[in-house]
Amino acid sequence: MVGKITQSEQEQIPLALAALKAAVAKKYPNATEEQINDYVAYEYSQRSGGTSITEDIRQYGSGSFAQGLKQGLGFGLVADKVTAEENIAKIEGLPESRSSKIKKTAGRITGGATTGAAAGAIIGSVVPVIGTGIGALVGAIAGGIAGYMTNS
Repeated sequence: MVGKITQSEQEQIPLALAALKAAVAKKYPNATEEQINDYVAYEYSQRSGGTSITEDIRQYGSGSFAQGLKQGLGFGLVADKVTAEENIAKIEGLPESRSSKIKKTAGRITGGATTGAAAGAIIGSVVPVIGTGIGALVGAIAGGIAGYMTNS
């Protein structure tokens, strides 16, 4: 579990946490959900050098904008789809904040626009009729839309 967090494998963290909780529940069948959560938190702190799960997710994970940017740059193909804030919200039993969702969307649009602008500029330099500037502008718009549409 510590390794999943320190390597910022955001999509794997909920699975690792669920597996750890299941193992604790199996070992202590009469334990309440709260006791299981407390035990998991204690064990994590012991293995991580005294930090909590949420502290490490914040430290090692990407924020909403940065994660969205990574998704947008790769059009959703290369980055985790889960942000640090989403995992923390799940762990705390809360919904993801509206500002986190907005930041992630803004990052996806920015990343898509950046990739699109670069591609458009290259196409524009190869096709003189289009021109580099127009190619970059069209690419940025198309990329921004594609980034927005990227699955979150």
